[in-house]
Amino acid sequence: MTFSALSGLLPWAGLLWLWSSFFLRAHLWWNEASYYTHGWAVPFLALLLLSQRNDSAATNTEQTAARILPALLSLFLLFPLRLLAEPDPFWRLPLQLEAFALVAYTLALLRLLRGFAAARAAFPPCLVLLTALPWPALAETFLVRTLTSLVTSVTAETLLWLGHPAEASGHLIRVADQTILIDNACSGIRSFQGLLAIGIFLAAYFAPKPRPAFLIVAFSLFAAFLFNLCRALALSLLTLEASPELYEKWHDPVGH
Repeated sequence: MTFSALSGLLPWAGLLWLWSSFFLRAHLWWNEASYYTHGWAVPFLALLLLSQRNDSAATNTEQTAARILPALLSLFLLFPLRLLAEPDPFWRLPLQLEAFALVAYTLALLRLLRGFAAARAAFPPCLVLLTALPWPALAETFLVRTLTSLVTSVTAETLLWLGHPAEASGHLIRVADQTILIDNACSGIRSFQGLLAIGIFLAAYFAPKPRPAFLIVAFSLFAAFLFNLCRALALSLLTLEASPELYEKWHDPVGH
């Protein structure tokens, strides 16, 4: 291998190392106790999507200052963010900022070395990669509470249609002398996060135009809510028609 060929591989080797080291820390969020267990599949989905992108652009040889500056700026931002996140990998803000800086550097490097078409082709895979990250704490809490409240209200209303005198009270459903708790784990947040990632992947893979892509993502989120509503309703009926013990037995097998 010639020196020029070896030097041409260095930027890509450095980019691979940056992403690998980033996900070595981000994967701590993908354990069974979190809402982001789908994160293990996200890098593979991004690679599959990247392999399908049609990049017919030749290697770019015009390296003007306007193209070099964004790559250098985003690269310089990565190092202080890495130092800030190193003591505590569960601190969300520097992890999120590092991810955005890394995406910016990836796109800037591709635009510098391969041209605008290559950078544009890499944007959807980068967007998929961002779905593996934890949301800001306030946004996550708001989403969990909203989904839990919505699931509780719709489940109680459906039970009324089925002949059970159900009443929603906070995250509780009261039916006569029985009480059913719809807690945060029953909000459907895991399904929401997972199907959001899959929806963005499918939209980028099959629907490059904005409108069909939006419809695919919207349908994925609706499906997440619908499936979790069916789960909450099924568990509620098990409690009312069978026993609380049967509810506990089937709580996890029915899904999250």
